[in-house]
Amino acid sequence: MPEISIIVPVYNSEKYLRRCIDSICNQTFKDFELIIVNDGSHDNSLIICNEYAELDPRIRIIDKLNEGVSVARNMALNYANGKYIGFVDSDDYISPRMYEKMYYAIKENAASIAVCGFYSEYMHALQGEEGLYLTYKELWSKVNNFNYSCWNKLYAREEIKGIQFSEKLTIAEDLKFNYDIACRSNCKCVFLLEKLYFYNSGDHSLSSTKSWNKVLCDTEVKGYICEAESGEIRKRLIKSFVEQSIYIINNSIRNGEDSIDTVRKRLKKVKLSFTEFCMLSHMNRIHYLLIMSVFKIYRIIIEDRKNEQQSGEYLKKY
Repeated sequence: MPEISIIVPVYNSEKYLRRCIDSICNQTFKDFELIIVNDGSHDNSLIICNEYAELDPRIRIIDKLNEGVSVARNMALNYANGKYIGFVDSDDYISPRMYEKMYYAIKENAASIAVCGFYSEYMHALQGEEGLYLTYKELWSKVNNFNYSCWNKLYAREEIKGIQFSEKLTIAEDLKFNYDIACRSNCKCVFLLEKLYFYNSGDHSLSSTKSWNKVLCDTEVKGYICEAESGEIRKRLIKSFVEQSIYIINNSIRNGEDSIDTVRKRLKKVKLSFTEFCMLSHMNRIHYLLIMSVFKIYRIIIEDRKNEQQSGEYLKKY
């Protein structure tokens, strides 16, 4: 039985896939299995995966129809034999000593989860005190810019047993997965500041349908957590939840999308305290108050100015 199972879901990743697999196979920590799930790729991804599997017996390939990253990860979790579970995205790569450092950090601190820093062009670096935290929620609340993805973490298999990625979500499945772990587990966690994961930022434009759906899912999960939480975790998510909700409502009005009612209902359920309200920018406070109190008037304003790039420019005139 390997100490670590590393799970890599793959979908049309031929451009970066060799770099990803090479970085895993060249780990200084050798006692692992690599489970690659080809999620119905149409390019040469499966051919590349099979080439590596022929050369390295630690690699196992699962070939399946395209059903999304959550289904792929859940399937791999069912096949995993390792005592610890790690995830890597197929267009990213990792430092040669990433799993060695996280594995021994867990062992030396009698912890169950390790979190490391990462490189990214658009996400802020993690900031906090390196070392041991008594619970996963404590780690969430004390590390600034905490990253809710699963790829810069190593989990004890027993701690995540029975927890799966939501197959209804196309984004923020990592956030929901980690939140479920935080709610259920009181395990110790260790935080490493060192940047050991290299995240490929790719195209994060909000212009495409796919990106629009991702924003919707991300906002839905953040709203769900903000509704359930009252402490530091809510404080860290509430501002972006409200800002994204306003963005979705405005764009839905302009473009005739049908997402308005769902987002507005969630916004009403997540009632802001005065302190949380004051965290918003001046313009977003105005947007929020109009949406919550006189939405029919707000809708007319946005519809009248839908050809303007940002509705906020109109509101600033008053």
